[in-house]
Amino acid sequence: ADGVQRITVATDGSYDPNVIKLAAGVPAEITFNAASGCMAQVMSKDLGFFEDLTSGDKTIKLDGLAAGTYEFSCGMQMVFGQIVVE
Repeated sequence: ADGVQRITVATDGSYDPNVIKLAAGVPAEITFNAASGCMAQVMSKDLGFFEDLTSGDKTIKLDGLAAGTYEFSCGMQMVFGQIVVE
């Protein structure tokens, strides 16, 4: 109960969930499961992260975000998801 929003995202050919809902202004940790092939990297220009998932799960730590919609995708920009902050 440390006030951090924690989400785990499965990466088996698509992002599940592919819309992540977060409360504005509350820190969050989003863990992407290990992946290979098209899904081997996860990136977000909106949030400034790029992670390689081939060696295992990776956790993205986000400070409390402003309300809005932030896009993320695989490294090849073929599979997409959104972080919706309200």
